[in-house]
Amino acid sequence: FFFFQAEDGIRDFCLSRGLGDVYKRQLLKGSIRIQMKIAHCLSEIYKSGKYKNCVRNEYVRVKSYVNDQSSGTITMIGLESVDFTGKEVLVIEDIVDTGLTLTKFNARLYELGAKDVKVFSLLSIEQNRREDCKFTIDFLGFYIPNYFLVGYGIDYNDNMRDLDHICVINQKGKEVFRKN
Repeated sequence: FFFFQAEDGIRDFCLSRGLGDVYKRQLLKGSIRIQMKIAHCLSEIYKSGKYKNCVRNEYVRVKSYVNDQSSGTITMIGLESVDFTGKEVLVIEDIVDTGLTLTKFNARLYELGAKDVKVFSLLSIEQNRREDCKFTIDFLGFYIPNYFLVGYGIDYNDNMRDLDHICVINQKGKEVFRKN
């Protein structure tokens, strides 16, 4: 069901911006599976011949969590390798929680000259959003309750990304994979 919504959202994104290249920027590692679905949707849209866009995939590693808590520190690797001057960027995120990562990441994209930044996220935990985090999720799959999830690319200390489904990690799982 979500990826039908995703395809509609991607189509709306294409229509809203007219012709021109799409610079997709994934926040690795969690969004890789979502990015693959979006890439498929874009490919199908472009095969129709209705849009003549070019998709450029760019990757950045952003880390802000230790165990199940935001550390408050954002580490970004790979952001400086692309010239974003005048570009429209689609940021692909797996889950938005406090919003700190996206707020800082999007601000950095604008500092690097991005013309516009749109955000695509599979999941959002809105009740955890910090008041100082101001951004818009332009394309969203689902709002979810405040649980720590794993699977489908989402991890707990770099574990359980490989699950084919999304699930809640219980306390025993957190203890097994906790970083000291």
